[in-house]
Amino acid sequence: MTLALLSFLTESERYKRIEELRNNSSVPVELLARWPEQIKMLLLMVDVKPMLRPSAKELLDSDLYLDKDQIILHLESRIQELETKNELLTK
Repeated sequence: MTLALLSFLTESERYKRIEELRNNSSVPVELLARWPEQIKMLLLMVDVKPMLRPSAKELLDSDLYLDKDQIILHLESRIQELETKNELLTK
């Protein structure tokens, strides 16, 4: 996931980022702030101990994959939140 959110110039750079994630849970702050649940799952996925990593079924059953109705509710909530912020800023 983080790998999809970041761009790498070389395969070596990509490998280094994965190792940083595994060894010290090093995640860019901007990614953690923007996608906390995804990063949490990512850190589980790259855990040094394979038994602690989630299975494919656990990933599919997680909150990372929402059905259409859940996505709509989330987006409506986000729209309302942004409209409220916009109103406060324009006052």
